[in-house]
Amino acid sequence: MKSTMVLATYNGSKFIGEQLESIVNQTRRPDRVIIADDRSTDGTPEICRKILEKSGIDYEIRVNPKQMGAARNFMKLAAEADGDVIFFCDQDDIWDTDKIRQTMIPFEENKDCTMAFCDADVWYPEQPVTQTMNEFIGFDTGIQKGGEGFLDMNRFWNQLINRSLINGMNMAVRADVAAKQAEPLMMLHDAWFTLQAAAMGRVYCINAPLAKYRQHSANVSGADGRLTKKKMSNSRQKVLKSFEGTQERIRIIRELDEEHHMLSKENREKLKAYAAYEEKREQAITRHSGISYLMNERKYKGYGFSSSKQLMIRDLMVTMSR
Repeated sequence: MKSTMVLATYNGSKFIGEQLESIVNQTRRPDRVIIADDRSTDGTPEICRKILEKSGIDYEIRVNPKQMGAARNFMKLAAEADGDVIFFCDQDDIWDTDKIRQTMIPFEENKDCTMAFCDADVWYPEQPVTQTMNEFIGFDTGIQKGGEGFLDMNRFWNQLINRSLINGMNMAVRADVAAKQAEPLMMLHDAWFTLQAAAMGRVYCINAPLAKYRQHSANVSGADGRLTKKKMSNSRQKVLKSFEGTQERIRIIRELDEEHHMLSKENREKLKAYAAYEEKREQAITRHSGISYLMNERKYKGYGFSSSKQLMIRDLMVTMSR
């Protein structure tokens, strides 16, 4: 099977060299690398070209005619990528040298494998690593630490209903999953492809860190869950937009279930209850209807939020700031 790595870049000159060197030095290199640059102004495409030219890897670097943003850039790359397995790569992380080789094995040995993913160290440079991504978000894979295997899909969907669990830099998907497209979407590309892969087949977990997930101020998404003053003062518009994202997620899962019938009876009930919970939460915030509902942390914990108390406090502050 052939692998293609897709990389969406934008002003990544500070870290892109380290990332690409970790790709070039893989025990099993990607058969092809496709980079779409979102009109960087810091020479990012030139840095990429210099490294890949020397590597001998088949590659293509293109510059978008206009800026698309990370999510749309990755979606377009995935749709146009050739190869049997598509890897998503961020511009600021570092991959373990055996990441591609280990990730390709479940695809080559199992026709129904639609996604394989690994864990990653949450990495603050110059600080010791204390957590992996799965540990930080409380993702219960059901696979022992250091082990690997296919996820129990009912267990996976039970957690996947209300939150994203797998970051793009950790995942690889089968080509027919990468071909699934929908625009415009509020959710990020990794959330979209995780839902598609989980509906279309089986998902394989390598429950060991095969990458370093760099944390810094420019992350599109990050693992920093600290409750800062800035986060506490989230705008009302941002909170309302999050409800739109939730409604989109619920709609997409329902549509996938109608097509693939992948949810168990228990998980269909959870999806229904989650939709009702979010509706009541939105009413409490926007209309001051049932504000006591927001003061019950158990309601938040019931849907698997790793930062349930922080989310509850934020909701209350946004509600009271009207």
